[in-house]
Amino acid sequence: MEAFEASWSLMPNPARDEITIDWNGEATEWVVLDATGREVQRTRIFAGMTRLDVSGLAAGTYLIGPADGMKQQLQIVR
Repeated sequence: MEAFEASWSLMPNPARDEITIDWNGEATEWVVLDATGREVQRTRIFAGMTRLDVSGLAAGTYLIGPADGMKQQLQIVR
């Protein structure tokens, strides 16, 4: 299954320090993009539930998702 065909969700949203990603695709690179489209975080996500530390991100709105797939909006609050 290609990354852009897989379904996924993240919680909580808005988030403070950590999010949980529920991903049903194959292992793939994920990115977090800031409001200007600049990549601010990259990690490899595997099928199942994955916790991702976002404590290093400033408060604001980001896009997150597979590097080659659809992104979702993520709100970070402090």
